[in-house]
Amino acid sequence: MANQSFRDLAGLVQLRCSTAPITLAQSWVQQAWRDFVERRRWSFMLRRSQLFTYDQYNIGTATVLAGTQTVTINAPGVVSATHVGRQFRIGTALPIVTITAVDAVLNTYTIDQTWWPSDQTAQSYSVYQAYLAVPSDFHSFVSVVDPAFFQPITFDGSVQMFDNMDPQRAASGSPPRSLAYFDYYQGLPRYEMWPHQRSAFVYLMTYEARLPEPWDATAAIPYTVPADIILERAMMYCAMWPGPDITNPNPYFSSKNGLASMHRQEYEKRVAILEKQDNEHMQQNIWYQSDQARRSPNISASWMQSHDMAT
Repeated sequence: MANQSFRDLAGLVQLRCSTAPITLAQSWVQQAWRDFVERRRWSFMLRRSQLFTYDQYNIGTATVLAGTQTVTINAPGVVSATHVGRQFRIGTALPIVTITAVDAVLNTYTIDQTWWPSDQTAQSYSVYQAYLAVPSDFHSFVSVVDPAFFQPITFDGSVQMFDNMDPQRAASGSPPRSLAYFDYYQGLPRYEMWPHQRSAFVYLMTYEARLPEPWDATAAIPYTVPADIILERAMMYCAMWPGPDITNPNPYFSSKNGLASMHRQEYEKRVAILEKQDNEHMQQNIWYQSDQARRSPNISASWMQSHDMAT
């Protein structure tokens, strides 16, 4: 059965508080929704997607002059629009930069940083995916796996850790071991994969999505969430608003916040029930012990006993 819409909820708030303009009622609904979704990692926030690396391109040679942001690819190399967003590098002692545009006529790349090392003329180079893009609704990783090598990929490291282990990013080979947040690029986070992969692979991931704001065209209240829970939270904010001015008070306002407290308590009671139900969809209160950490084989209690493992 279809749930009520966010606009329906804003209308219900305004019916109870006629002095509130619709834009204010909408702001209360929006804040109530944000309070709700940020309370925990709800099961309806999980998504499945893929991360990609590509075969490196290194045909021909490259020339780049200090103080410019243009790389010329020399024959027989040919630039391609598919290279935009991938990384360009020469050797291991020079910067890794991102390709932001190509010029098929001049056979050049535009890079995201000014090239300040020395001029490089007719040098061997590589174009590959070092920094991986995530979906537009991405918030955080839940799991990432490499199905080709039967391995999970960790994502709790950092670029500083990679810098300590491999300052030149000279390590290569599969499977990759870890992902770490790198930067924001075109409004979305990018993650560096280490070691850098120079071949085409697909990695499967589960991630927590950031849900759209209530007034976005794609926004909808999930069917597992009773809309009146959001309404309770919105009415709490309504009861805390004294009104536009002293001559036109909010009839729903309580100077001692009695109504606000009532709505807050009802909201918390309803959310606690919903959290229990959500755990039935996706258990979040169980953690694996350290001997079953990532990259370790599954170890049962009977296996540990039969192998006399120390505890």
